[in-house]
Amino acid sequence: MLYGLSPLLEGIVSRRVVFVLGAGASKDCGLPLYRELLDPSYLNEIRAYLDGLGLTTERRDSFEVLIESAESRMQAFSDYGTDVEQLLERFSLSDHCLYDQLIDHYYTLLRAADTIYHCHRLPYTIERLPQFLYALQCGGSALSFISFNHDLIFEYGMQDAKELRGLHFSYGLKRGAFTPLEQVIHKTYRNVSPPCEYDETALLRPKTIPFIKLHGSFNWAICGACEHLVVFGDDLGTRVAPTFVNEVWKCPKCNSGLRLSVIPPKKTKTILDVAGVWTTARRILRESDTVVFAGYSLPYYDGDALDLFTDAITRRTRLEIVNPRASEMFTHFSLIFPENEIIPIPMGFLDYLIECSTLRK
Repeated sequence: MLYGLSPLLEGIVSRRVVFVLGAGASKDCGLPLYRELLDPSYLNEIRAYLDGLGLTTERRDSFEVLIESAESRMQAFSDYGTDVEQLLERFSLSDHCLYDQLIDHYYTLLRAADTIYHCHRLPYTIERLPQFLYALQCGGSALSFISFNHDLIFEYGMQDAKELRGLHFSYGLKRGAFTPLEQVIHKTYRNVSPPCEYDETALLRPKTIPFIKLHGSFNWAICGACEHLVVFGDDLGTRVAPTFVNEVWKCPKCNSGLRLSVIPPKKTKTILDVAGVWTTARRILRESDTVVFAGYSLPYYDGDALDLFTDAITRRTRLEIVNPRASEMFTHFSLIFPENEIIPIPMGFLDYLIECSTLRK
């Protein structure tokens, strides 16, 4: 037994570990799942949370403005259904105006939830992640992350890991397939220290942890014509409104308009693998001996993701499922990976981080 490590952490030290993050990992910090983006009951959940904080009337009313704004946007989409993934696919083919409005709602709701929960849940992730990663590295583990999330919650934690522990992260994007935002707008934000380095060459350096985002990111913009990426270390929304991206910034390759890199799931592999993210994820998975699925259920409808994992994960790879419904997920994963060792861990990812980064005597 390694002194000071939690039993959960002991199980993955000295291994080549890939953490696969789904929406459930961000849900622990209060952010909505995809299926909640057009569900008014999620807003009632936020209201109940705020009501329990004992806020002043003025402070509570300021949050209610954010909630009511989201409520009105949800109402505008009520005639189209609540399946956001299906609507993104449909609108991308038939109505670009509705497509942009849905992406704007998605982004704005996550920003509002981030604002509301930031002082209460989010810091736990930011504070625990550096300790967690450092303990694993000290134990000899080789670490990688693959994320299906657009939000930047874990980038916030990585910023602290970079500053406190000297760890580095890279999106692993193919050189030539992206341009840093600073070059596009001819400015340098000296107060911004990007939590992730951008290109694939950084992956060759010691102490660099791959952070591969298969579905894009809120700090990536994409050209609507040539699909070139523009990447910025900070959240695009802190600089410019999402709908403003397409109107003002231009692609450095073809001078066409840019938009946030929220892409219908069925198109993500085709579009984003131009930048090499899916290819890099496949290589990382093939080299791993442990894959931890945190808040990700590997749904059958995501055929590209299913093909990625079933092709790249070998029979010798141990799988861990970090999910409050881990027992239920165990049955699902056993059908997909019948020959692998599968370990269910029935807790959310935030509790997992807390448990793993808590020292034992």
